[in-house]
Amino acid sequence: MNDVEFFIAANFPKVRQLKKSDKGEVWLTLNKTGEPVILKKINFIGLPYLKLKENPHPLWAKIFHVAEIENQTIVVEEFIGGENLSERKFLTKIEARKFLLQMCDGLKFLHGLGIIHRDIKPSNLIVQAGKIIRLLDFDAARIFKFDKDEDTKFLGTKGYAPPEQFGFGQTDARSDIYSLGVTVQKILGENYDGYLKKILSRCTELDPAKRYQSVEEILADIDKKFFLYKTKKVAVKISATCATALLIFTAIKSFSEVEEISAPVKSVEEIQPQKEKPKLEKAPPREIQKKLNGLKLKFPNLKNLKCR
Repeated sequence: MNDVEFFIAANFPKVRQLKKSDKGEVWLTLNKTGEPVILKKINFIGLPYLKLKENPHPLWAKIFHVAEIENQTIVVEEFIGGENLSERKFLTKIEARKFLLQMCDGLKFLHGLGIIHRDIKPSNLIVQAGKIIRLLDFDAARIFKFDKDEDTKFLGTKGYAPPEQFGFGQTDARSDIYSLGVTVQKILGENYDGYLKKILSRCTELDPAKRYQSVEEILADIDKKFFLYKTKKVAVKISATCATALLIFTAIKSFSEVEEISAPVKSVEEIQPQKEKPKLEKAPPREIQKKLNGLKLKFPNLKNLKCR
């Protein structure tokens, strides 16, 4: 047992084996305070774990120890608990946008270090409380080399890795963009037809030259298309409100017209102005008194007849 193995065995007792393959072993261990940590024994060297340790970011696990022994890399890193994205049947539109924004922000920093992950897929992504995305497994990661035409090791996952990752050129930031696009397409589902569809289609172009050339371009396009999407949505709401108001106004007007039409019809007498009845002109008092006096002469029994 060499010094590194002795140090690991003394400080990180193994709890159980989580994974074993041709690439190496992954163990759940405990640190001195009894907290779970991950121990990796990877059958490759030249991996960018030391650079990840020196440049921490919320997207990936915190690296505690890194060592290379012969042809093996030993890594002790943070244990990341949460929901594996491969267990999610789908993402909502809002979740997908937040996921893309977080991933692009983290990949921007990663690619700025010259590191390409090369194995972005749902099973390597953990959703933690608060919808924080964490990226696992940098065992296939590499540092971009400007003097290489293609990768030395052809690693990655079929269906998620781009063509250049299997001997058709050297992988770069656009390779992670391809895998990211495929991942989001898978968890959004085949029937998704929202504003992110064109972005994802461009991410997954087979020709790297036709893809986004950087995650910064994706971020800019997300903001642009999201703004247009929200503007269109607001315009539709305003149009719907105006249409509703117009319908209400039309209905009220129609109802008023119906009321006028259905009002009771007046009779001819009510419609035509009535003629005033002729007033009886009273005879002058003197003439009436003369008549009364004449009656007195004819009928002596009538007394005290006066005109009033």
